[in-house]
Amino acid sequence: MKRLFRSAVGLVLALSLALASFTATAGVHPALFRSPVSDSGVMDSGKKDSGITGIKESGPVPEGHIIIDVEKFTLGQGYLVEPAVVPFYNGDNGAAILTRLLGEGNYRHTGEIESGFYLSKIKDGPHPLHIPKYITDNGGPSNTENEGKGDPDWLGEFDYGFMSGWMYFVNNRCMPYGCSDYQPQDGDVIRWQFTLHGYGSDLGTAFMGEPMVKVANKDRLTAQLAKINSSKYKDKIIQSGRAIYDAALKTAENMEASQMDTDAAAEALSGLYADYFSKKEVSSFQSLAPSIRVQKVRFGTALHALKLPPSLAATVNGKSAIVDGVSWNSTPDYSPTTAGTYSFRAELPEKYVLKGTSAPVITVSVDEHPLGNGGTPKALKVSAEDMSQDVSKVLLKTVPSASFGTFAGEWTVLALARSGAQVPKNYYNTYYQNVVNYVKKKEGNLSSSKYTEYSRAIIGLTAIGRDPRNVGSYNLIRPLADFDKVKYQGINGPIFALIALDTANYDMPEAEKGKAQNSREKMVEYILSKEIPGGGWALSGSTPDPDITAMALQALSKYKQQSDVAEAIERGLNTLSRLQRNDGGYQSWGTLNAESTAQVIVALTELGIDPKSDSRFIKSDGSWLLSALSRFYIPEKGFSHILNAKADAMATDQCAYALAAYNRLGGHSLYDMTDVIPYEIEISSFAELHPAVKNQTAAYGTALEKLKLPTSLTATINGKKGTIAGITWTSSPQYDPNTAGTYLFTAKLPQGNYTLSGNAELPQITVMLAEKGSSGNTVKSPGSSTAPKEIILQPDEAPAIAGEKATITTTVQADIAAILASATAEKPEGIKIALPAASILEQLKNDGIKAAALTVLAPEAVANNTNPNAKLEITLSQAVLQAAKNGQKDLTVSVVNSETGREAYTWIFSGAGLKNSIAPVNDVNLSLHTVPAANDAAVRPIVEANTQDKKASGVLLKFSGSGLLPGTASVKVYVGDQEGCAANAKVFLYSLNPTEKSLEQMRKSEYSVDTFGYITFSTAQYSDYVLLPNAATNPYPVISDTVFPTGIQSGKTYTFGIIVTVGAAPAFTIGNANAFRSSVKRKGDKYYLSVTAIGAPGTMTAVYSTLPGQKPNRLCYIAVKNNENFAPAPAL
Repeated sequence: MKRLFRSAVGLVLALSLALASFTATAGVHPALFRSPVSDSGVMDSGKKDSGITGIKESGPVPEGHIIIDVEKFTLGQGYLVEPAVVPFYNGDNGAAILTRLLGEGNYRHTGEIESGFYLSKIKDGPHPLHIPKYITDNGGPSNTENEGKGDPDWLGEFDYGFMSGWMYFVNNRCMPYGCSDYQPQDGDVIRWQFTLHGYGSDLGTAFMGEPMVKVANKDRLTAQLAKINSSKYKDKIIQSGRAIYDAALKTAENMEASQMDTDAAAEALSGLYADYFSKKEVSSFQSLAPSIRVQKVRFGTALHALKLPPSLAATVNGKSAIVDGVSWNSTPDYSPTTAGTYSFRAELPEKYVLKGTSAPVITVSVDEHPLGNGGTPKALKVSAEDMSQDVSKVLLKTVPSASFGTFAGEWTVLALARSGAQVPKNYYNTYYQNVVNYVKKKEGNLSSSKYTEYSRAIIGLTAIGRDPRNVGSYNLIRPLADFDKVKYQGINGPIFALIALDTANYDMPEAEKGKAQNSREKMVEYILSKEIPGGGWALSGSTPDPDITAMALQALSKYKQQSDVAEAIERGLNTLSRLQRNDGGYQSWGTLNAESTAQVIVALTELGIDPKSDSRFIKSDGSWLLSALSRFYIPEKGFSHILNAKADAMATDQCAYALAAYNRLGGHSLYDMTDVIPYEIEISSFAELHPAVKNQTAAYGTALEKLKLPTSLTATINGKKGTIAGITWTSSPQYDPNTAGTYLFTAKLPQGNYTLSGNAELPQITVMLAEKGSSGNTVKSPGSSTAPKEIILQPDEAPAIAGEKATITTTVQADIAAILASATAEKPEGIKIALPAASILEQLKNDGIKAAALTVLAPEAVANNTNPNAKLEITLSQAVLQAAKNGQKDLTVSVVNSETGREAYTWIFSGAGLKNSIAPVNDVNLSLHTVPAANDAAVRPIVEANTQDKKASGVLLKFSGSGLLPGTASVKVYVGDQEGCAANAKVFLYSLNPTEKSLEQMRKSEYSVDTFGYITFSTAQYSDYVLLPNAATNPYPVISDTVFPTGIQSGKTYTFGIIVTVGAAPAFTIGNANAFRSSVKRKGDKYYLSVTAIGAPGTMTAVYSTLPGQKPNRLCYIAVKNNENFAPAPAL
């Protein structure tokens, strides 16, 4: 019965309700079709020139349009997807339309698109049941008595009963075959319906017996609903006849509605639509208010922040009326970051005709950039460094002996420790002992309701290298495992618990039995849930408070890679910018004060934002955060709480650590204490030095600084792998570059309380200095070969599992930096770092894991290898990538600068992208680095030729690998420290063609640097890229809509949409004419290159364009595919 059921019921249209634009209330996502319904209400034939945007595999224009919906009427749950008009293209079948509409991950299926495609489940969360009575009366399940859903997040076969599943109807006919075999025709109405009981009998079919109900033909009603839903004026049309639309929707969802009622509802909708688009004459407009007609705004004001009314009062057909749906077009195109005057002219919906009048105009003037007139942020009378040193002396004078507490306690210690202040001997030891005594006195119970007491203690102790997990035998982190207690005092609790735990990446303890287990995820979610609409946070109420907003951003800063967190952070930053006073400072509870400004400084620096360069926090007169803070500064006394008052202890503490935070910008932040050397450092082992470091040969006369003597060592510190910086070396005998012989160098640890335990011994390096006249090459030692030195990384610890994602951390030994740094043109070096394949594979083979993430902690010389004489490979193995492809599991690799804690770059391979790729799967070299374009002799003239000022401004993104990637990858690179790449800056990305010495335009060239200094883009092959602050003036003029490797089914045709921006006509060729046949059509500057696959499956080649007098330029790789997975030949 199941086999028969599958063939008859057909396929399920699976949509994720997580995509809000696909829900019944939001209608249809606008990107699903270009212009399927014209403004006149006539179905678009698809014969108009649609440009190159959205060109699909089978042609540049649609073959026609269908109407489609997804219904759960038998559950009483209305539409899963409201009716919509969508296009289809040459060669499409029903399955192709569905999968293109939905995307990966939103349905479960078997078979392939071309044949046997069966979708068994829809991603659909829990909803209350309202099962029609006729189904229950005919033996079907009731609302309370049924078998339920097999998975609460999915809906499909066997849910609520064994006769349930999905059926699809075309033009009111239940289709007897799967949608792989359905060929769409223009105007078809496709309705996907969930059958709850009777294999379709409840839908009115006679497939498995008598129909339970007589169901009306609802195709015309469905089409009318789709026409409205697909109109860009949908909301306005519905608003003009809400009662008509709602009544029609109710009729459509009623399984027992009569044919008469159904036809009447369709007719009413048709009239509603026609009435909306009937022409209306506008003879005059009511004058706009002066504040709207002429506007002057600050530099950077977003378009949505302008006063552009969506409705206008006017005289329409001789009567006063309101014209809705007004849009505004500006001349020139509005740019919030370009000062000048813009004229916005009203554009009315097409049903309105102007007669004897003209559309209103709004004039907007954008001020010059705050720094655009040659000004700079106000100079500080006393530098941040000098203020910090002075206030540290004040703290030591006023707090000679710190102890546990809000005052004269942890915040004082934090400010002193993180500013690097020179403190009296035993100052921190005395504080620590005072804390131990207090904790013992309280028997480890610092508070029963205020758990920020624990968080504050953790912060203070970590800042001085003490372990908060053992304070007088009490673990001060353990109480934070109780989520209910942490959040008891409100948002402050999770904020500071997160900050405290993240200071040194402490593990979350297990909560006591019966207590609510806390987690970082819970606290992040809690903080996000407390966000005030529009952005920002407060202790209570709906008005954002600068202090709490800033503290929330401090806590969230470590989680900014999560999209929801990043969005909340951006809103929070915009709120703080809006709340900032003209003098650069902040007020809280109606009072201008120092502490609020201090917290904003800490927030920005935790996010890696320089308050001195981010225009959002610099006022037109140059006032900025530090200039505002300095107004509260009292030399040799500290900081006042309010202006013109005496010094205040709390203000002094907070301003002191804010200055420390500012002065640490670019390194480990105030709360990133992974750079703190533990007070008691037990080293149980050192990582084995690389042979090229451990045994060296050097030519006579080689200076000491030219030897490979690493300044950092990797070791097991207090039970965890870490890095010890500040290493120096002593030699025996004393090194003399002019005396040949053997020298033994022994590591010398920096100042600190180090203890070597077990068999740990200080590393040693042997250097053999050659005789005078010898190059030193006659003396061989391990690692002296010019072949790349191979390093196989191992995980630092067991993978961290969170839901369906596994995260693995691995560390590159610190001494590798010495090898890269020592490379010269005469003596180049090569390092090949293999990522821990076995550990990643183990996670990818786990059915419960859907994504694996690898964090690679690497010295700066590895994270951004700019030495041209040092070849670096960071290899992700073929086996790992193949496993991700086979299992359709996502892979993320992040390379993090272990010296600064900053993410250098991240590669993301999606499982679906790997699965669908035509490229062969090989090892991938992930290594890349950034360098100013002016510093590369080969790139500099290319960039100069593409800039108006003929200057080599811009950044070179240099990839170490070559050839095709195994799938399209998303690459995120930090560029925030490069010229022209400040946070939120607009930049332009081009692919570098070194052969033609040109910059090639990508389908998308304009990007924005995000708030944290990163740019993210997609690539399917290795290529060097150039990032420019302005659009290139002379890029390669041929632009294809398809640049990623593309597979074309044998016998099928794919059409490239290509624009040529110069007058010369290019020639288009295929690398292997035996594999593909091509033809070209031209419409103005647009070319449509149709490529038909005629060769053997697996054959791979490329599409080329050739301009007169130039060499061929590759546009895209293509391969012949068939119904089976294949591995194309790697030879191109």
